[in-house]
Amino acid sequence: MRARDIMTTPVVTIGPDTSIAEIAALLSEHGFSGVPVVDAKGALIGIVSEGDLIHHAAIGAEPKGKWWLASLANPDAIARAYAKAHGRRASNVMTRRVATISDEAELSAVAAAFDAQGVKRLPVSRDGHLAGVITRSDLIRALASADASGDAVHRENATVQKAILDKLAEQAWLDGSYVNVQVGSTSVELRGLVASEDQRQALHAIVSEAGASRQIDDKLAIGVPVVSEFT
Repeated sequence: MRARDIMTTPVVTIGPDTSIAEIAALLSEHGFSGVPVVDAKGALIGIVSEGDLIHHAAIGAEPKGKWWLASLANPDAIARAYAKAHGRRASNVMTRRVATISDEAELSAVAAAFDAQGVKRLPVSRDGHLAGVITRSDLIRALASADASGDAVHRENATVQKAILDKLAEQAWLDGSYVNVQVGSTSVELRGLVASEDQRQALHAIVSEAGASRQIDDKLAIGVPVVSEFT
C-alpha cells in the first residue's frame, strides 16, 4: 500500500492572498489542523497551521518583551516573526518550508516522515503538484483496513510455517534452535525457550504478522538453556 492509496483528495487549499480571518474560519469549520497554500498553477508554496495563527496580534496573543526578540537569531528572523504576528494574508503567516511525501511512497516511509517532522498532516506530491494530504488518522485507518482484509486471508499451513521460520532466522536477538513452531489451520503452536518476556512478545508479533489470523498457542518457557558436557 502506498501514500496515494490512503491520501485524502481532492484537497481543500487556499491561495497566498487568502485573509487570516478566512483561514481561521476554514480551520474551525472543517476541524483541520492546517491548510496547504498553492499558487495559481497548483504548486504547493506553503502551509498555514494552527501554530502559525495562535500568536497573531489580532487576538492579542503576540509574544511580548525583549526576551522574546533576543531569542530570535537575527534581524531577518525578527522581521519574519513580526510579519507572522501582524500579517493579514496567508503569504505573511504561512510556513514556507513544507515537508512533503511522494504519492508513490510506501506507508512505512509515510510513518517515518511523520516521526521525523513531528507534524499532524503531510501534503502528498505528484509531478511537483499537490495531489492529496495524509493525516495520522489516515495511517491508523490503513492499519485497521489491512488487519481486516489482506492479512486475514487464509494461507496454506506450509506457506505460513515457512514465512514464520524465515522471519525467525533473520532475528539477531533470537536463537531459533530452541524454538519449535507448528502451524495448524486455526492456530500456531510455539514451544521451547526464549530468554525474556520481550523476546516472547516479539515472537508473537512475528507469528501474528505471518500467521494469517491464526491464534497463538503459546507453550514457551522463559529461561536459559542448560548445556551439558559429555566426555
